[in-house]
Amino acid sequence: MLTLKRRDILAGGAATLLSAGAAAGASAVPTALFFTVYSPNILQARRLAQKAAHSSTAAIPLTGDLVALWKTRLSKNRGALHGFTSWSDFVLLRGLAEEQGLRVRAETRLDADKTMFRWVMA
Repeated sequence: MLTLKRRDILAGGAATLLSAGAAAGASAVPTALFFTVYSPNILQARRLAQKAAHSSTAAIPLTGDLVALWKTRLSKNRGALHGFTSWSDFVLLRGLAEEQGLRVRAETRLDADKTMFRWVMA
């Protein structure tokens, strides 16, 4: 009987990431493991995205045409997509992500007014 433990899966994932980085070589340009997107008109979303943005992520404000942003930048990401957005932005991005095989992994309402949501798609 095959049994997998959480630590075995995490260790395997870490080993895969490390070996992929070593195979790419030291001269390779580092890419984001995941993008963090946010609705810039929601102050709390902007603050949370800035906290989440560190060396392995890119924080991207959702301004202008979201479909064009998806096609030119977000769809090229091969990692997870993490968002702090309004419900309408989330629904639009969820549909575009599902067309590429990404699925919602987490979704949480962050305020009592139901105006901001935190979500992850991978």
